[in-house]
Amino acid sequence: MEDRTIVFEGINNCRDLGGLKNSEGKTIRRGCLIRSAHLGEASDNDIKKLHEMHLQTVVDLRTIVETREKPDRYPEETVYHNNYIFPEHKDGISHEEDNRPMDISKINLGETYAYMMKDEHCSRHFGNALKIIMNTDFDKGCVLWHCTEGKDRCGLVSAFLLTVLGVDEDVIREDYLLTNVVNGPKAEHLYNIFKEMGRSEADCEGIRNVILAKEEYLDAALGRIREKYGTMENFLTAGLHLEPEQMKRFREKMLVE
Repeated sequence: MEDRTIVFEGINNCRDLGGLKNSEGKTIRRGCLIRSAHLGEASDNDIKKLHEMHLQTVVDLRTIVETREKPDRYPEETVYHNNYIFPEHKDGISHEEDNRPMDISKINLGETYAYMMKDEHCSRHFGNALKIIMNTDFDKGCVLWHCTEGKDRCGLVSAFLLTVLGVDEDVIREDYLLTNVVNGPKAEHLYNIFKEMGRSEADCEGIRNVILAKEEYLDAALGRIREKYGTMENFLTAGLHLEPEQMKRFREKMLVE
């Protein structure tokens, strides 16, 4: 898979979905669909670069508390949407300073991913995020969506968008796991800190697993979707309430020969 990374000074884990091919051999347009971590530490140079990229829309998937603690920075002409996937703090996904779990090494992200697929608020807001993204005027510029790390909520939105565009599941998995290029060193650093603190090996592995993107997390979400909806196609329409005509128009705008 080619390098689709977009490098910024203060924005992490940013990449373009453009360049990926779907099952029919069509290619996603470049410079339109951008995923990243939060924009709260974007530098002035980053904001200038986003302006040059013609950033039309930001879809912030974080909770209200997360956005208050680290508000996004973006060009003044950009339209901002706080489309929070969780109505409030949720262990292992959201990153509020207040009410943080006592020990994040005990978090089971597989369970959290499955929870997001059965919770009506989460499903509704995942659907809202996709609708906002698909309604972007891509002839004018791009849309960027993010959570805090650009891993979990952002990763699922990306997976659903790629599904709409007919991208094979193995390619979706590969894009999801690319987050570990950024988060891998961070995970090892926290693992070593826990080791130095004298924590158990299980706790050290636990903190590493919370930071990494892992196939088993994505499998938990996809398994819950198939259990409830049968197919991904049914999930897009019955679970996320996307209109077939809207998805068709999005594919026509996004895919090139």
